[in-house]
Amino acid sequence: MADKELILESIFEAIDDINDTLPSEGKISKDPQVVLYGPQGIIDSLTLTLLIVAIEQKIEQKLHASISLVDQTTASQDNAFQNINTLQDHIEQLMK
Repeated sequence: MADKELILESIFEAIDDINDTLPSEGKISKDPQVVLYGPQGIIDSLTLTLLIVAIEQKIEQKLHASISLVDQTTASQDNAFQNINTLQDHIEQLMK
């Protein structure tokens, strides 16, 4: 399986883990275009933080790579976490 597919699988598994803790109406959609975070986002900053940690753990388990999704660049921008597609692209860039 290609890294791109494993990254997406890791994101989806992390979403599943977070969704297990959320009420039905607060579940995170796995639709790649749904806005995750920002003014139109479906998750708040706490849920985003939990999701980031879960994704980092899944990436480490599946790809044996330790990454930090948040750094000085991403901390000042919300676009890396806008939706699943931008999140996947961000992770791919970090793994290069």
